[in-house]
Amino acid sequence: MTITGLKTNSAIEAEILETLSHSPYACSALKQLSGGFSNFTYRGHTLNPLPDGSTSVCIKHGEEYFAEWKHVTASTIRCDAEQAIIQQVTQTHLQRVIYGDVSVRVPRLYHYFPQRNIQVGEDVNDSKTLPDSLQSLSLSSAVSIGQGLGRWLASFHTWARSQAITDLPTVIKDNTQLFDMLTGHIYHIISEECKNKEIGQYCKDRLLEVAEEGVGVVHGDFTNRNVLIQTSHKKDGPHVHLAIVDWEACRYGDQSWDIANFIASVYVPHRAYSVEVADPMLQAFIQGYGILGDEQVFRVAIQTGMYIFLWSWYARGQLTEEKAEDLIQLARCLLIKGCERDREWVKHSFLGCLLDGAAAGNEN
Repeated sequence: MTITGLKTNSAIEAEILETLSHSPYACSALKQLSGGFSNFTYRGHTLNPLPDGSTSVCIKHGEEYFAEWKHVTASTIRCDAEQAIIQQVTQTHLQRVIYGDVSVRVPRLYHYFPQRNIQVGEDVNDSKTLPDSLQSLSLSSAVSIGQGLGRWLASFHTWARSQAITDLPTVIKDNTQLFDMLTGHIYHIISEECKNKEIGQYCKDRLLEVAEEGVGVVHGDFTNRNVLIQTSHKKDGPHVHLAIVDWEACRYGDQSWDIANFIASVYVPHRAYSVEVADPMLQAFIQGYGILGDEQVFRVAIQTGMYIFLWSWYARGQLTEEKAEDLIQLARCLLIKGCERDREWVKHSFLGCLLDGAAAGNEN
């Protein structure tokens, strides 16, 4: 669809500054932050300190097109859904949880301007994304981070399953556009890379089957790049602080997608770039998440394969031909073996500890 009325970045910034000017979050200047795919994200320097002493805020703004793909229309329901889920999660114990040396939290949302699709939230200062920190992490920190993220995600999913679908905000239930676009794109990539449309259709049919377990609200984009990391040198309390951000793809559905998304985002750096701490982090994440049923294990295998196809497609040009082909072959095996419910293959793959948990669960 042709987009009309595209705004310049300066026009968007002026609109944000004007909107905030009559609020406690009035800013003197904005700095656009990198990494935002669907929304425009800024750090705003406030004219006056906030009650907690902060002098900066994180601002997200959505248009009816993607920030990075301006030629593609996008419903701003994603902005309504994101603020709704953040408001809900930050009112629970999940807002900040401590697991040994690691704390995991969801940054607070201060205010939402629905008419302008502008969110004003907590600025996570002096942080890096998890991918930017992987190379510098010690083995013990990587394991602690993986364990903490796995436990937090399991707790979030458990809480989400406890929420009756009738009680969920409509905007979360209706926020399916990003997921539909993503999976459609992945199916296309699979068909192209495998030179076989039947494989993509097979996976699509398999995943369209109604999940019998693990259904509830999902983060929707639970990858390493949406985990911010801060380190603390204080003697008391956690040494590593993690923040889960970018909830605009949240929706109601199969929670296996969150698990698979994180697995793929961590395993690709290990496989393609030889990041040594990535695999121990991944294994700790799986162990931290806990027991999965057999059916969910195979769904995770399929979905991990789909995400690895996506990662290999985006990383094209950054990888050698040999590395790119290795990822594609791995992704193809995950798809096929997951669809075939090949327990032995999965057991001896990097996802083997998923089945360790499933076996333990089936013995009870």
